[in-house]
Amino acid sequence: MKTTISKLYQDYLKEYRGQCYITNEFGFITYVLQYESESIFIQDIYIDPPHRGQGKTKELIESAIKLGQEAGMSLMVSLVYMASRDKEISLKCALSTGAKIVSMDAQKIILSRRI
Repeated sequence: MKTTISKLYQDYLKEYRGQCYITNEFGFITYVLQYESESIFIQDIYIDPPHRGQGKTKELIESAIKLGQEAGMSLMVSLVYMASRDKEISLKCALSTGAKIVSMDAQKIILSRRI
């Protein structure tokens, strides 16, 4: 039995934390629309291990970007934390969407892309 994020929990996070979710049978992405900077901030992405390496991450990112554009956002921002287990894969995925590195330090890499 596959576990999914509860719709009620998604609604709660959107209402109280401003987090939005896109889920499908392969995984999920969380993001926040930041109206003051007209940006969509990609927070978390998870793809079920059997479906990794098939372009599913890029599909979720592009879906979130489309929703961001519809909401008036003009910039996509994401972070890759250096402590993350799969930071190389995360960075490769972000770069594959056209994002560029705008800043980095010992803890994180910040990427962005005009949308």
